[in-house]
Parts: sequence; structure tokens; C-alpha cells
Amino acid sequence: MNDYRIRFCFSFLTVLTFNLYVMAQDIENKEKEYIENNGSKIYYRDTGFGNATIVLVSGGTLGLETWENFQEQLSEYARVISYDRSGLGNSDYIPNSKNMNSMIGELDMIINRLNVNTPVILAGHSIGAI
Repeated sequence: MNDYRIRFCFSFLTVLTFNLYVMAQDIENKEKEYIENNGSKIYYRDTGFGNATIVLVSGGTLGLETWENFQEQLSEYARVISYDRSGLGNSDYIPNSKNMNSMIGELDMIINRLNVNTPVILAGHSIGAI
């Protein structure tokens, strides 16, 4: 009986690992663009269009991939922007960027550089929601 449980757990973990790898490849292959900010690259994804722009701000150490499913669905109704904050995901680390003022400045820079001219809806989780 223990042998059966071990084989089941091993099989489950193998399938789970493979699925996570495939998902990561799909995300990696989706086109990401970047904005240069003082010589550093901030990566973002800009999808959809509409009468409003939803900006998705991830929290903790997570990048724009966090929002993948939400962004796809929300893009049917509005323009949706997600981005890797400085030092996260594919974005370069910008010294002294790990404080609230820098995070707000980075968000403001992205909204301005991407010529957002519709009402903005901010959605975030964890520190991205502050």
C-alpha cells in the first residue's frame, strides 16, 4: 500500500511539473514589450481596447504572469496593462526602487508613456494594492 502511494505521488508530481513547464513556455512565448526608464527596461503587456484602461499591479515578488488569465478575460471589455515592477520578472532592477514613492512613480511613468487617455482602473494584490 505504501508503494502504491509513493508511485501515485511521483506520477502526480511528474504531471504537475510538466504542466507548469508547458504553462511557463506559453507565457514566455507571448510577446512582451518594454519601456526604457533611465537606461533600465520595464517589461509590460498591453492588450485589448475600450473606454477604460485597467492597470494590473502585482504584489510581492510576482511579475506580470500573475495576471495572465485575468488579463486575457478583461481584454474583451477594456484595455488592460500589466507590468513587471523594477527588479521583478523580466524588468531590470533600478536602485532605490523598492519604496512606495518609487512604485508610484513607476506606475505613473507607465501610464504616461503608454499614452493612456481613458479613465484608469487600478487592480492590485498584496503590496500592489496599497
